[in-house]
Amino acid sequence: MTKNPPLHHIPKYFTITDKCLREAVSRFGTPLYLYDYSAIKSQWDLLFSILPDRCKIYYSVKANPNIAIVNILHELGAAFEISSQGELSAVSRVNIPGSEIIFVGPGKSKVELEEAIKHRLSFVIAESLREIQELNLMSKKYDCVTPIALRINPGRGKGMISMGGVTQFGLELSQISQILEQKDQYKNLEFAGIHAYLGTGVLNWRTIVDHTQMILESIVEMKVKEKMDIRFVDLGGGFGIPYYERDESTDWNNLKYPLARLVTEFFDLNPSIDHFGIESGRFLVGPSGVFLAEVLDVKDVAGTQYVILDGGTNVFVGDDRYSGARSVPFRVLGGEGDDVRLTTVCGPLCTSLDRLAADILLPRVNIGDILVFYQAGAYGLTANRGLFLSHGYPAEALFRDDQLLLIRKRQSVADLLRGQRIG
Repeated sequence: MTKNPPLHHIPKYFTITDKCLREAVSRFGTPLYLYDYSAIKSQWDLLFSILPDRCKIYYSVKANPNIAIVNILHELGAAFEISSQGELSAVSRVNIPGSEIIFVGPGKSKVELEEAIKHRLSFVIAESLREIQELNLMSKKYDCVTPIALRINPGRGKGMISMGGVTQFGLELSQISQILEQKDQYKNLEFAGIHAYLGTGVLNWRTIVDHTQMILESIVEMKVKEKMDIRFVDLGGGFGIPYYERDESTDWNNLKYPLARLVTEFFDLNPSIDHFGIESGRFLVGPSGVFLAEVLDVKDVAGTQYVILDGGTNVFVGDDRYSGARSVPFRVLGGEGDDVRLTTVCGPLCTSLDRLAADILLPRVNIGDILVFYQAGAYGLTANRGLFLSHGYPAEALFRDDQLLLIRKRQSVADLLRGQRIG
């Protein structure tokens, strides 16, 4: 089925002009990621405006761990949610104190747990009995008390990716009740928080309300109040952005009052709570990014215009399971006209799966043209298989205060070989 790229999903906050896009390509080459500071700030301002006063925004570093992006969110007032030692190193490079960091993830290694303790993080989110036991032993070793939050899995969840229900995340409510009954044996841990994250890529504000209500009801169901002094509740997040044709945009302002009501009611019953956490990555930085790639070749195959780019699924939308059947918003830079042709857009890889858009209606494309893909600020560069065919990773740049800044250099052939040994 032929279709047009979903250009209606080009973010309204994106401010970089075509002239600036061309300048970025001229200076830094392609393939290239370019981020718009103004778009990040606009998304931050929107999210901040709809959240209750007692909510703190934790930037999910996994969405885009570039330290320049981390630094922008730090300037704006974010705290940080990390999921690896590498991400801890990234936020540490920006001099973010441990008191503004939480560590989430179902598979933390002993080294990572030890680093979390040494950095005195605000909370380590415990997702298993094994993590609790190891955290207690390590905290005893360092003669400290480590604050932990228990990640609950209430058995339900929805979103683009569900993280509640039958998944690897968190602890069942019955497990948590048993752990809290025996918490006195963990002398070097402070059981002071509850964490839940039920789904990501949510495009309906009502789903966020449902998730929040489900989480708070689960805490009440566990009678946690009787077993621990809660001072932190992480409500997850999951705010999505529209990528594909059938994705619907939502008016997030509708979330403000129902969310405030739930949070206020729960706080009134649990005044020991210091703050509620809201995690966000994709929503904050996704609309800020574009992926730019140059057309290397154009072929006519059985009436279809095949466009070959210098960057494909190795560096962009590598986690897309649809092989281009669902297209993100993109366009030919400066390309307009009535000569519209059935087009499939591919990368340079030796696999038929390397397709960014299939059976799309586009104007005639020429060798040397630049294609601009939007909504590319989150899970763009670092969620891809950049070492496939040894093309390496592209550069990243930032547009801020009318300046183009290189924030990650392109990976060279020498970089690819560095660290390898013949034997």
